[in-house]
Amino acid sequence: DEPPAASAEKNEAKTEAVTEAKEGEKKVIRVAWWGSQERADKTTKVCEMYMEEHPDVEIQVEFSDFSGYFDKLSVMAAGGTMPDIYQNTREHLKEFADKGLMLGLNQYIESGALDLSDVPESIASATVFEGENYGIVLGSNAPVMMYDPAITEQAGVEIKDAMPWSELVEAAKTIYEKTGAKMSFDSGDPGTSLLMLVRGKGYQMYSEDGNSLGFPDSSPVVEYFTRYRSGLDDGYIVNPEIYVERDVTAAEQRPMIDGVCWNDFGFSNVQTPWNAMEAAGKTLKIVSFPTGDDDVVPCNYLRAATLFNVSAKTEYPEVCADFLNYFLNSVEAYKVLNVERGIPVAQNVVKEIGKDADGCQKLMLDFMTEVPKYCSSNDILSPAATPQVEDILKSLLEQVGYGKVTPQEAGDQFFNQANELLAK
Repeated sequence: DEPPAASAEKNEAKTEAVTEAKEGEKKVIRVAWWGSQERADKTTKVCEMYMEEHPDVEIQVEFSDFSGYFDKLSVMAAGGTMPDIYQNTREHLKEFADKGLMLGLNQYIESGALDLSDVPESIASATVFEGENYGIVLGSNAPVMMYDPAITEQAGVEIKDAMPWSELVEAAKTIYEKTGAKMSFDSGDPGTSLLMLVRGKGYQMYSEDGNSLGFPDSSPVVEYFTRYRSGLDDGYIVNPEIYVERDVTAAEQRPMIDGVCWNDFGFSNVQTPWNAMEAAGKTLKIVSFPTGDDDVVPCNYLRAATLFNVSAKTEYPEVCADFLNYFLNSVEAYKVLNVERGIPVAQNVVKEIGKDADGCQKLMLDFMTEVPKYCSSNDILSPAATPQVEDILKSLLEQVGYGKVTPQEAGDQFFNQANELLAK
């Protein structure tokens, strides 16, 4: 493996190799990402636009569903065949840097080849690890609760930003009694839901060194499981079978689309569920994530939605840096990309696309303008074991749902098993 921060001398050598490429020879780079067909179409179009402006560059696109994407990257990393540019998440930044999979970009930022001057520091710093910048943020977003306004209006219930949990429970009970629609508890993503509960209590999910959980005892997790069990017992939370019977990674199969649930949870880049609701003849609204009744700090946070990183082994680092600059700062590119990956991070781009915003684009832009008041900082990078920790959480949530363990037992088991795993 190469070191996390490629040396200046090494990058200069790569640059010379690019400069000395034969006249007329195309510089071929591979760009990989996960996502919907809509994302694939839009991103491919922008790659084509870049090639039109740079006829000496050929971009080979590779895209897939999220499931299996990181497994595939791991296989390619082991075989030395990583794409030149690949979509990533901030949660994997430390892991990939430790493994030497990413090219350091400081020299391109300092030269202006990769221009971050229009990007807020709080966002630009999201791709920095141990002083080296490893990529660009493709969009910012925040955790949201989505809901079907037709159902909530039928029940005579108002859904608000950052609703305290007790108010949300009362609303959910009323909606269930009057319409039959149930509440989704975590929409298949218990990691985010538990994170929000923990953050509201003034903690983070993990310690700074990533070797333990970031809270002192099991009580937040017990509270989380208790919320779930209580909602199942009272009938207003949807039964766990729904997530077994349906492939909820497909937007059209999520239980809000056909009215089984009145709500859904996710992040504010809601173009895909918006489209699914629209196709079903429905509308979609979003609010900031619910809060705990006794929260001491705002639980929500601004999230670097997805990143583009460059492979440490790319033959064409200058081409990759230039492509990242185009993807980040081109207004024309974002007229195609829209806000599908979240709100653009370059402020001039936001200003320009906002002039003609409507529909889902306007919904997301308006939300991201208002949500910072419900947010606090989120500086802790997730450790490499995060997927395994979340697997433990999902397994225990399922056991609570089927009555195999109590919330107290599940909370204690999670606290002990997760800490044991993180300490390895």
